[in-house]
Amino acid sequence: MVGQAIPAGRAARPVPAGPAPHSVRAASIIGSHTIEHIYARGFLVLLTEIHVALGLPPFQTFLLDGVRSLAAGSMAMSTGFLVDMFQHRMGHVLWMAMAMMGIGYLLVGLSTSYLIIMVSIMVASGGSALWHPPAMALLSMMYPTRRGLFMSLHRSTGNVGEAVAPIIVWALLLVLNWQGVVVAGVPVIAVIAVLMFVFMRNVGGPQPDRRLRSFRYNLRRKGVPLASVVRSGGMISLITVNAVRGVGDRALLLGIPLYLKDEIGMGTGGIAFHVALFTALAIVAGPIIGAFSDRVGRKPMIVFVMAASVIAPLWMVAAGEGIGFTGAVALFGAFLFSINSLTQAAAMDLAAEHGLEGSAVGLMWGLGTFVGFGASLVSGVLAGWNWDAVFYFGAGTFAAGTLVALVAPNTGARAQGTPTAPAARRT
Repeated sequence: MVGQAIPAGRAARPVPAGPAPHSVRAASIIGSHTIEHIYARGFLVLLTEIHVALGLPPFQTFLLDGVRSLAAGSMAMSTGFLVDMFQHRMGHVLWMAMAMMGIGYLLVGLSTSYLIIMVSIMVASGGSALWHPPAMALLSMMYPTRRGLFMSLHRSTGNVGEAVAPIIVWALLLVLNWQGVVVAGVPVIAVIAVLMFVFMRNVGGPQPDRRLRSFRYNLRRKGVPLASVVRSGGMISLITVNAVRGVGDRALLLGIPLYLKDEIGMGTGGIAFHVALFTALAIVAGPIIGAFSDRVGRKPMIVFVMAASVIAPLWMVAAGEGIGFTGAVALFGAFLFSINSLTQAAAMDLAAEHGLEGSAVGLMWGLGTFVGFGASLVSGVLAGWNWDAVFYFGAGTFAAGTLVALVAPNTGARAQGTPTAPAARRT
């Protein structure tokens, strides 16, 4: 019923792997997320440099960003289900994700060919996407009654990385070219991958017997409940909200720095400052929104964030440039990616009973980035015509997402009487 919260699903499956308590493992996962997003957000600044260095038109630059979404969405949707099938391998997936990122970005930094850069970006973005299903599924399994908070904390440390990344990239660009900057960060990713292999490779669900390790058996065991969960009206509305939000976000994430570069003529330092604003306020706002969703339900917070986000791109058009434009960017950043955390937490509320948290994350995170490929193509065409059209496009998608959010289920409210003790889950 509208207004009544659906109790959050409660994962009770143990998460073994050595003497480290949940808090240590959670801190390792959440902290490593910062490094992953330093590269993801810093690359937006580097794209403006690649745009100039290779003499690319706006469409081709948007296309480079679009293939990042295409690769990330494809990887997330294909691996989320596999992570649920073989939960005892979650730790291995974490270190392999970091290694894949490092290899991809190394190849980007060693190339000046547009096509090779495009393929290498897809490898790096695939690694980034590979990280999310096991990382967030593990957090969900460890903290089933506080999913909103821990999904937001995971997102918030990503926001920390995204806030400092543009400034780091700008500083490095003072002494290195864009290729040197890309290569300079690869050793950091390599160290994280090694640490993940050493300390996290055994983290995950319990070791299954031989029958439970059969792909065909798992496909039947997990596939039927997954299809049931996906077909539910609640999951479909959540997927739609998340996907629509992804379209608007993708249009603005690269549209804003390219607008500042091409139309305003702003230098790299100013662009880096504005890209940092994308997530600076969200570092604090995200966990607060997530914690509220645990108590009042996901739906009220999803509707609020989507509706408030419509204001920012309209404000950008009205301001054009200057302090007004900067204020609009800050407002956009305050709510950026909050929807991802909320819809992912809501999806896991619905899927946790069947042990399908990884699949839920893969669907939500994957589809949100997968549709970003189309958004990048549309934005590239609009930018070649009129930059204001890009901002109106973003505002329109946020407004559409608000309408869809009104029919989404309200999950996750502990205030509605959800017990805090984990209950048995189906496996």
